[in-house]
Amino acid sequence: MGESNAVTYQYPLCVHDHLCEYTGGICPIVGCPKELVNGPCGGVRDGGKCEVIADLDCVWVNIYNKMEREGTLDKMRVIQEARNTSFYTDLLKSQEG
Repeated sequence: MGESNAVTYQYPLCVHDHLCEYTGGICPIVGCPKELVNGPCGGVRDGGKCEVIADLDCVWVNIYNKMEREGTLDKMRVIQEARNTSFYTDLLKSQEG
């Protein structure tokens, strides 16, 4: 399975929270419709597809596969704190208009 729709180093969404260093450079905030930061939801479909958007590769499957190839899976064990989403909401609103 490829990583064709994996979003890499999205700034500032991923970099702001320093998530990229724990996710192989792939931003789960941008790549996951649920914006999950500690792993996949329980609904990953067959073939590693997203539960929410059926033709989208699950970003967490892409993250796992990439980090497994790189030998850096141990970094995924770091639990991320809950995010203050007001930063992202304000950022997206400022880009809309």
